[in-house]
Amino acid sequence: MATIVNLTLKKSGYVKSSSANTVFPTNTTSWYQLTGRDLMYFGFNTIPSSLKRKKLLNVRLRTNLRNVSNDGYDAGVDFYFYGIRSDFDPATLTYNNRPDKTYIYYRATVQPGSGDVWTEYFGQDDNKRYAVRYGVLIEGTPYNYASTYAKTRLAGGGLPYLEVTYDESVNVTSKVSNLSKSPSGTQNPGQSASFSWDLVPDSSIGVCADETYTQASAKLFWRKSGASSWNEISVSGATQRASIPAQTLPPSATIEYYVQATDTDGTTSQSSVSTFTTSAATLTLFNRPSGTSYDTRPERVLSWTLKTGDYDYPQASATYYWRKSGEETWNTIAVTGNTKTLTIPANTFPTGATIEQYFVCVPVNAGAITLQTSTFTSPTTKITPIVYPSGRDVESGGPLTFSWAFRNSLGDYDQSSATLYWRSSTSDPWNAIQASGSEQSITVPKNTFPGNAATVYWYLEGTDIGGTTSTTSEQNFRTVTSQITPQNSPTSGYADPREPITFSWYFATPAGSYDQASATFYWRLQGSETWTEVQAAGSTASVTIPANTFPTVSTVEWYVSGTDAGGCSSTSTVYSFSTAASATYAIPVSPVGRVEDGTKAITYTWIVQNNDGSTATRTILSWKLPTESQSEWHTLLDTTDPVTAYTVPADTYAAGPVEWRVVAYNRDDVAGPAGEASFVVLRAPEAPEGLTATAVPRTTVRWQSTGQEGYEVTIDGKVVASAYGPATYSYQQIIPLEDGPHQIRVRIQGDYGLWSNYAETSILVANTPDGTLTLVGTFGVDALLQVSETIDPDTEIQWYRDGVRIGKTVGSDRFADRFALGTHNYYAEIWGADGNYTRSNTVTGTMSTGSSMIAAASGGAWLSLRLSASSRGEQTFNWSRESALTHVSGAVFPALDLAPYEDLSGSYDCAFRDPAEAKAFEALRGKVVVLKSRNGHVLVGGLTELRRRVNIFYTSYTFSLQQIDWEDFVDDAQND
Repeated sequence: MATIVNLTLKKSGYVKSSSANTVFPTNTTSWYQLTGRDLMYFGFNTIPSSLKRKKLLNVRLRTNLRNVSNDGYDAGVDFYFYGIRSDFDPATLTYNNRPDKTYIYYRATVQPGSGDVWTEYFGQDDNKRYAVRYGVLIEGTPYNYASTYAKTRLAGGGLPYLEVTYDESVNVTSKVSNLSKSPSGTQNPGQSASFSWDLVPDSSIGVCADETYTQASAKLFWRKSGASSWNEISVSGATQRASIPAQTLPPSATIEYYVQATDTDGTTSQSSVSTFTTSAATLTLFNRPSGTSYDTRPERVLSWTLKTGDYDYPQASATYYWRKSGEETWNTIAVTGNTKTLTIPANTFPTGATIEQYFVCVPVNAGAITLQTSTFTSPTTKITPIVYPSGRDVESGGPLTFSWAFRNSLGDYDQSSATLYWRSSTSDPWNAIQASGSEQSITVPKNTFPGNAATVYWYLEGTDIGGTTSTTSEQNFRTVTSQITPQNSPTSGYADPREPITFSWYFATPAGSYDQASATFYWRLQGSETWTEVQAAGSTASVTIPANTFPTVSTVEWYVSGTDAGGCSSTSTVYSFSTAASATYAIPVSPVGRVEDGTKAITYTWIVQNNDGSTATRTILSWKLPTESQSEWHTLLDTTDPVTAYTVPADTYAAGPVEWRVVAYNRDDVAGPAGEASFVVLRAPEAPEGLTATAVPRTTVRWQSTGQEGYEVTIDGKVVASAYGPATYSYQQIIPLEDGPHQIRVRIQGDYGLWSNYAETSILVANTPDGTLTLVGTFGVDALLQVSETIDPDTEIQWYRDGVRIGKTVGSDRFADRFALGTHNYYAEIWGADGNYTRSNTVTGTMSTGSSMIAAASGGAWLSLRLSASSRGEQTFNWSRESALTHVSGAVFPALDLAPYEDLSGSYDCAFRDPAEAKAFEALRGKVVVLKSRNGHVLVGGLTELRRRVNIFYTSYTFSLQQIDWEDFVDDAQND
C-alpha cells in the first residue's frame, strides 16, 4: 500500500564559494546563481517516525530551477542534488556552513525538464536510491558554460516541497554487514583477535527513509573447525565490535566464526560463517640435566617457554619423565596450569647410574608437544671415615663419636643408611650399631667398649641417598685404665656429724670416667685399727652416712675400693676430715663510730664468720653507756634464730655516746669472742613555739625556742632568711609582699646541726599606702629618675627596674640607673615604719647609645669609644657554659651534664685623637668598669689588660672584658 508524504520547506540558505563560512538567507523573489561550488540549502520537515523503516518508492523535489548557457539560452547541463546526514538541522542550517563531500551521503544527477518544476524519481534502481532525511542541497554546475539558478518559490506560488512515496506494507529490516573487518588469513593466538561489523538495511528488501539502525545486542560465535559446540561472546548495547582475548585461541587450528545481531526494532540477523587460521606453538626447555658427571645433590629448576611467535601461550600441564637406564617404569614430576617452572628435588636421581629423560608440554586447547629423549650419568660415592677414635689410651669411659661422609669427586652426599660394626680382641662376633636415618655420625655411649687396655676393631658400611653401598677398611684402637677418685666428698677440713654426710667418687681416666660395677666404702676414727665397711648399691658411686654416726670433736679416716664397668679394679687414697666445729665470730657492721639521729629508729647489723661456714646457734646483742660498768650491759636480743640485724624504736636513747656488743655461738654451743663498737646519738631540737607574723607587706615574724643555734624563715615556699650563730628570734621581710594570703614557716638548728620540724602560720596582707608618690624619668645613655614630692632628709626611697629592686637612696628624690640598655619599666617605693609601703606610678623608657660607652662601675662620666683604628670597628662577644659529656651503658650517644656556670666576654678596639680622652681611658685600668655597646650589650668586668698603639694622629687601644658576678644594686645614702 503506497503512502505519499509531502515535506514542506522550513528554511533555505545560500553559500557562495567565495564566502564558504557564511550562510546568507534567501527571499522568495530572487534567483540565486549557483556557479562552481556554490550551494543552495533546502531544509524540510522531518519524516514521520512511523514511516522511517517503510520501503521508499520515489522522491520528487519541487522547486524553481534553470540552467543557462554562456549565450543566455537554456542548455541540457546536469546539476547535482545531495542528501545530507541526519545531523543537518533544517531549521537553522547548522551543519557545516559548506559541507565537504566526505560528509555528503548521496549524490545524483538530474536532467533539466520543462517548465519551472523539476522532478526526480528514485525507483527500484539501487544506484538511484536516495535517503531523504531532513534536507536537500543543490550545487552549481561544474561546467563553465552554464550556471544553475534557484528560487525558494514555485512558479505558481507556494514553497518548494519534497514528495516522498512509501510502501507502508513493507519494512526494510537490518542485516549484519562488513564482517570483512574481522580476522582473516593467519592469526597469532598469543594476541587478541578483534572483530567488527556494521548493521545496514537489507537491500534485498529495498531502501527506506532512515538507513541507520541501532544495535540492541549482539553475539560473536567461534569454534575450532570440527568442534561440536560454539564459543559465545556477548556484546551489549550499540557496540559493534568484540574480541577474543590473547592466549584463548588454540594454536595450529582453523577457526570458524559468525556474528548474530539484534537491532532496537527487534530484528535479528546473522552473518555467514567466516574462517581464519592460527599459528603453531613452539616449546623451548632450559636447564635440563646433562653431562657425564651430573651432581644429583642440589635441586634442579627446569624452566621453559611456550610461544606463538613472540607471544606467550598458556599451558594446561607439563611433565618431566626420567628413569634409570634399563628400568621399565618412568618416574614423573608434573605441574598443572600455566606454571612454566618445575623443580627436581635434591637427591632425586640415583648415584653411579645412567639416567634417561624426556619432557612433555600440553598447551591449552591443543595437543601435547614432546621433546626427544636424552641421557646423562651420575658418579659413584664411597663411605669415608672423618672423626673416629684411634691410637692408644682411648678413653672409653666417656661417649665416643664416629662420623663419616659419602664422597666422590664432586663432594659429600647425603645418607640413606649406615651401620658401625665393632668387636674387641677378646671376642669373635661383630656388634652392630645402626645410625639414625640420614645422620652421618654415631655416638657410642660411655663404657660400651671394654677398658683395661683392650683392642677394639671396627668398620663402617653405608648406602648413600642415591643407592650406592660401600664399606670402609677395618681399623682399631686401644682403651685406658681407670682410677677411683673422690668427688664432692669431705677429704679435709670440717664436716658436721649432726647431718647426713655423703661420700661420692668416680672411676677417673685422663679424659673422662667409667661406670661402676661394684664398690665398698671404708671408715674409722683416727688411731683405731678396725675399719667399718659400707657396701655401695650397684652402679651408684656414692654412700650416705646417717646423721650422728660419726662422733663430734674427732678425726675420721676413709677410702673406697671398687671395680668399673670395664672390669678394672682400683683403691682410692685414704682421706680424713674433722668433726670439731670452729669458733664463731660476730663482727659489728653498723652503727660503728658514727652519729645517729635519736628521734628515729636505729638498726644494728653484724656479720657472722667461722671456718666451717655454719650459722650461729645463738646470738646475744647488748648495749650500755660509757659511764656504766661491764656488769651493766642491757640485753636487746637473745635468740637461736640465725639473725644478723636488729632495730630499736625511735627515742630509745638520749643524746650522747652508746656502746654495744654482739656474741655468737658455734654449732657445739661454744660462745665466740664478743664484737664491740660504739656510736653517738644526736637529737634535733623541738620546733619553735609562739610563731607570729604581722599582716603587712613588710611583715615581722617572731618566735620562741630552746637550744637554738641557727634559724631559717620560709615565705610561700621560698627561703627568705637563714642564719647560724646569733640568738635572733625575729625577722622583718625586706621586699614587700603582695596583697593576699601568705604561708610562713620557721625552723631552728641545734647544737649538732640538726634541724627541728617547722612551725607554721599564715597571714592575709593588705597594704595601706601613706599618701602618693609620682615618678618621672629622663632616658638617654642612663635612666634618670626623680619623684615629684618633697622628700625628708631621713626618708628612704627604694628604686625598681622591671619589678626588681636596684637601689636605695636616703633623703634624695633622684636616682640614676647606669647598668641597663633597651626598654625597661621603673617605679619607686617608700617603706613605712608600720610595714606598709607607698608605690609610685610606673614609667617606661628606652636607653640607647650611638657608640660604645665606658665608665667606672663606681661612678663617673661616660667616655665615648666612637673612634676605632679599624674601619670596620668590630666588637666580638664570646659566651660559653660549662658542660660534660658522659657515655653511659645502653646509650649510643653521650649524656649532656650542664653546669650552672657561664662565661661571657667581649673584645673591643677604640682610638682617641684627644690626649685627655686617652688619659681618661687609661685611668680606668685596674677598675671594675661598665661598658654599654652600640648594639645593646651591657658588660661589667675588670679592665685588667689593654694594648696601646701610638702614631702621630691618634692613640688606639684593644682590650677585653670578662663579665663578673655583679649585683647592680646601689645602696647610696649620700646620693643627691
